Amino acid sequence: MTIQSGSWENVQFSLKKATQFSLDIINEVMNQKADSSRAIPAITFLNHLFATRPTSIFDPIGRKFFSKQGVTSFRQLEFRRGIFQAVHFGGTQSLTLNIDMTTAVFWNSSCATALNVAEKVLGKAREEISSSDSDQRRQLNRALKGLKFFVKHRGVEHQRRVYKIADVAKVNAREKTFETNIDGTPVTISVLDYMQRIYNRSLSCPDAPLIAVSNNTYLPLELCYMLAVHPISSLLT
Repeated sequence: MTIQSGSWENVQFSLKKATQFSLDIINEVMNQKADSSRAIPAITFLNHLFATRPTSIFDPIGRKFFSKQGVTSFRQLEFRRGIFQAVHFGGTQSLTLNIDMTTAVFWNSSCATALNVAEKVLGKAREEISSSDSDQRRQLNRALKGLKFFVKHRGVEHQRRVYKIADVAKVNAREKTFETNIDGTPVTISVLDYMQRIYNRSLSCPDAPLIAVSNNTYLPLELCYMLAVHPISSLLT
């Protein structure tokens, strides 16, 4: 199957049947004709169904949904209120939709970068973070791999693109070089010099490890701005 996209390349994917169930199993469970474990697929379906509307309004994290309004910011942190909802059996007569209030602390995307996350994870000042420290890299890889971010140095039109951290590299901005064309001339240049020459950005931590994304792209931690929907508690445990 192919999805036509206006601003991106066409996306191709295939669908594979995972399971099949009937919602009648819910009535069977409530009438004590079936074990509740058999209704798990149906309950999961209903949870996804009832999540459709709040997902379009709030930032979803599992069964929790956090408001984009009324956010309280404190430097690199955001404090948000939200709701938790889940479908449960309400005795032998009905289903219930359990809705509770919840709160969480997120990264403030206006100023929180992957470097801020690295400082919190390692408990070190940014000047102490080094690509040559294998233990640091292992800790950062566990904490950062799979997280999503965007960049600002390429201009406003590129801020809508979201990247995912694939790995924490063994090299830093001084060491990593690549081939490119500058003013029509092929050159081999380091990430450090490229950021200075093309974007007029002087990196404050050139010895910190780079992060790798797809297509063999490497970016400095300090230029990767975290999406707000990553709860801090999940990153630091």
